[in-house]
Amino acid sequence: MNTTEKVQKKDFSKIETLNVIIMSFAYIGLFFSGFIFQNPSYNQIVGILGWIIWLLGLILAFSPNIVFKNRGGVAKGKSYIHTTKLVNDGIYGLIRHPQYTGGMVIAFSMCLIVQMPLTYILAIIAMNIAYFSMVFEEKRLIIKFASQYENYKIEVPRVNLLIGLIRKLRKS
Repeated sequence: MNTTEKVQKKDFSKIETLNVIIMSFAYIGLFFSGFIFQNPSYNQIVGILGWIIWLLGLILAFSPNIVFKNRGGVAKGKSYIHTTKLVNDGIYGLIRHPQYTGGMVIAFSMCLIVQMPLTYILAIIAMNIAYFSMVFEEKRLIIKFASQYENYKIEVPRVNLLIGLIRKLRKS
């Protein structure tokens, strides 16, 4: 690795770290905003819909914990993040980033659950930062899996579950 590549990697790492810090604060703020603020014009039906969507987001967000352990070539006793194989089936056959997508869905659902302007602002921040995190992650995955990941990117959408499902059904 030459000096320019080292500097770029270091700068990239700083941006990623800042990204994670901002995203963490936004999600913590989303979580606590529901406990701190009470909305006098709260719509219960919208709130219930929010909890249903929240559950979908939770399933997406935690799916890598199971999928990578089972199909990602993770060594026994290691965390799911130590995957050695590209997983492109199951939920990963529909979207490339279920964990980040789940986080974005949870942020959106918090808007429906809490129904406060501060929550809307925090959700927009969290969803945008999560999207940037996906972009950073994809750069690492291209380095790790090379053309295999490039082909996967062509076949499977980044976050759009509906398009992923339609593509999957068309192939079947």
